[in-house]
Amino acid sequence: HSTEDVRMAQPQQDEDEPMFSLVKFDYSPKRVRQMVVSSNIIALATETGRLILTDTDHPEEVQDIELSPKQDQIHQIFLDPHGKHLLISTETGDNYILYTQTRPARPKLLTKFKQLVCNCVAWDRLNPENSLTTGEILLGSNKGMLFETAIEKDGKEKPLKPLYTFPDENGRAVPIMNLLYERLPTDSSKLFVLLTTPTKLVQLSGAETFDKLFENVTKAYVTEFPPNPNHPELQILSITPPNKRSYQALPSNFAWLTGSGIYYGNFTFSAQQAREKFLTECNLLQYPESTGAGTRTSTISNYKPSLTPISITLTQYHFILLYPDRFQAICRLSHLIDYEYSFIKMIDQKQSGPIKGLAYDVMNQRTWGFSDDKLIFEVDMCRPNRNWWSIHLQKQNYDEALKYCENELQRQEVVRAHADHLFDKKEFVAAAKRYAQSSAPFEEVALQFVQNDASRDGLKQYLLGKLEVISTQKPQSKEKMTVICTWLLEISLSKLNEDPNEIKFLNHILKQIHSFLIPATTYELLSSHGRIDQLLEYAKLIKDFEKVVAYQVQQGDFEKAIETLANAHVPAQMGAQARGNYNLFYKYSPILMQTKPFETAELLMKFPGLDPKKLIPALMRYDNKEYQESIKKTLRPQNAEIYENQAIRYTKFCVEHLKTNDPAIHNYLLYLYAQQDDESDLLDFLNRTLPPAMNYYDIKYALRVCTKHRKQKSCILIYSAMGLYEEALELALEIGDVELAQSIAAKPEDDKHLKKKLWLKIAKQVVGHGKTEQEIEENPSSDQRSDIKKAMEFLKKSELKIEDILPFFKNFSVIDDFKVEICESLEDYNKRIKELIAVMDEATKSADLIRLDIKNLRYRYGVINPTQRCDLCNHLLLTKQFYLFPCQHGYHATCLQNESLHPGVY
Repeated sequence: HSTEDVRMAQPQQDEDEPMFSLVKFDYSPKRVRQMVVSSNIIALATETGRLILTDTDHPEEVQDIELSPKQDQIHQIFLDPHGKHLLISTETGDNYILYTQTRPARPKLLTKFKQLVCNCVAWDRLNPENSLTTGEILLGSNKGMLFETAIEKDGKEKPLKPLYTFPDENGRAVPIMNLLYERLPTDSSKLFVLLTTPTKLVQLSGAETFDKLFENVTKAYVTEFPPNPNHPELQILSITPPNKRSYQALPSNFAWLTGSGIYYGNFTFSAQQAREKFLTECNLLQYPESTGAGTRTSTISNYKPSLTPISITLTQYHFILLYPDRFQAICRLSHLIDYEYSFIKMIDQKQSGPIKGLAYDVMNQRTWGFSDDKLIFEVDMCRPNRNWWSIHLQKQNYDEALKYCENELQRQEVVRAHADHLFDKKEFVAAAKRYAQSSAPFEEVALQFVQNDASRDGLKQYLLGKLEVISTQKPQSKEKMTVICTWLLEISLSKLNEDPNEIKFLNHILKQIHSFLIPATTYELLSSHGRIDQLLEYAKLIKDFEKVVAYQVQQGDFEKAIETLANAHVPAQMGAQARGNYNLFYKYSPILMQTKPFETAELLMKFPGLDPKKLIPALMRYDNKEYQESIKKTLRPQNAEIYENQAIRYTKFCVEHLKTNDPAIHNYLLYLYAQQDDESDLLDFLNRTLPPAMNYYDIKYALRVCTKHRKQKSCILIYSAMGLYEEALELALEIGDVELAQSIAAKPEDDKHLKKKLWLKIAKQVVGHGKTEQEIEENPSSDQRSDIKKAMEFLKKSELKIEDILPFFKNFSVIDDFKVEICESLEDYNKRIKELIAVMDEATKSADLIRLDIKNLRYRYGVINPTQRCDLCNHLLLTKQFYLFPCQHGYHATCLQNESLHPGVY
């Protein structure tokens, strides 16, 4: 396109950019008779019988083609939707076919189309884009005859098959002006044909072939109008999506120029019956008068605008009318002129010849116009539906108006108008939804609903809608959200007194808005209406578990309280907030441990983050005797853990699984073990934790507790761990556990004197049953006399000798009973005496040798040089006290002392 634009004569209101502009094409032909455009291919027929082909995207590429040497006058040219096949019909009845994609393009005479002057062609809409044939086509002649044919590859045509001839009232043939056929989308085997004569619009449908279809022309739907004196043109609109330009879409609308005006309507192919009227919503629009734009500058005297258009194009939003002197765009919705441009000035200045017609590119939805000389232009449209929102708004078609809004201001105007309209009709709920989407002041709309008692549901709906709108805004207005949510809650609570079904809405909305409500206000509202269940649910939603647990405990529903605590502190969700809420455990565990010990212990063990020390008061409230009695009265599942002491169970869990090192927990666990009748658990605990093992309890406290509860074996273990072996052994002997006493006597490994003392105490118990020798002699017949055999067995286990335990036997004991042991002891003594004599002899010999060496040393001497130096400090050796070695090395005495104390100083 060139940069020269033929702009509109009148400005558009409220818009900087015009809706329409006529853009001149960068090619100026001469003596143009007709122009057709398809798929960006422009074909021109001139008065001289020549054809001109060009491309809208490449106007510099022009083919000027001679049709025939005879220079026949061209009657009509027809281009298929894909711009591939050009059919030319001459005034003499010769017809040609030209394939536009060949270079150079050459027309081929169709010999089977003799004596046929074509007025119109119906192309096959479903013919593939790359097809070299035309597919089935219909031809309408200027003599009212209708033919079926097809043009094959290389221009080989099928013979013409006559279908029908349309006569007028006097029986004379009338020309067929426009022609269209379709295969019904509901049944592809059925056909639909639409054609026009100068006065009639005819539609036929239902048959499977054209022959059968035109056998029943009398059953066709016919619409009649006075003829258009210029050209009764029929235009079809097919809206093809931009990404599917490889085929033409089904026709959707039509417009027909008649003598009375524009007859227009829609195509409806959804009917299932074979014979159905497929043109619907048909109306007649009279031609509008000229606005007079651009005519004031005309030099033509007595100029009168033309009243009848010569051509029409149908777009999605406008009727495009072309008059000999002007161009009009009429809005299809309002039927008002959106744009008018006069060609008078251009014609006066000889910038163009007379305007001839319009051409529509059905595949690209582009409109073109041409004159007989110098001018080809395209109708460029900029947002042609820009005013449709306002037109629909005036007609109260609010949903349609919203579709065409281009900005938020337009949308808000439509929504507000729709809301007002619904409110006036007392459709309050629907009005509320629209008000919520509008930018109308909240206070104004709310007051409007409040003042109308019948609109309470509408007010609730408005608040809901406004809540949804505000929640999507960034940033959110928390104050507005709080006011709306509180008001919404109050309305729902009030309505609940009248409509019990409102409870479902209340429960639902409470989950949605809980984060925006003020807790104190909400609690007051819910409690004042007696909605305890909703109050508790709200408390759970805002994680105010203390209120929930307090209420459940107050009502004695301890199991639910435990469940609430468990759900409120799911271990997988542990965080700073959850750890802060552990205070609820510390606060309510005493009463829960007292009433539901097993369930409470189960709960506490699920949360390792708890501080066990803070739970000691709760554990102290636990009464095991009362709990065991309650178990006997109730049926419990066979779970061994249920029958345990629950305080011990939890404390043991902390020590063994949580590895807590808090002395308070260890002390308390030891205390609980000491309270039990069975000492085995306590002994096991002490064996695992007493030194040298790691223990965290106070061992002195442990001794006091064990002593208080008379756990003597435990006291023995503790005495041993404290190194008080004598006390431990005496206690072991006191309870008569000799084996335990023997194990204690073996422990002091470093103190042999203490070890012997301990063994002697045991021996006294075993041999003399704790009696002294005098006591045994005084009671020779006593049952407590020592059993010699038992004493001998003890002697083998102990580290004592026979002479150590002899004092514990009675003086009149028969020596034969332990003669062997005495002999062994004497032999051992004899052996040791011999060893000592040998050692003494060896020592005597060593002493004699030493005395001999000393004697010899008295006569030993060494010779030194006066200049000899100390081998450590390198000073003269004779200046200080020195030592001379047999190897002749000499050292100062002080140097040797320093070297001994600080090696390597020198």
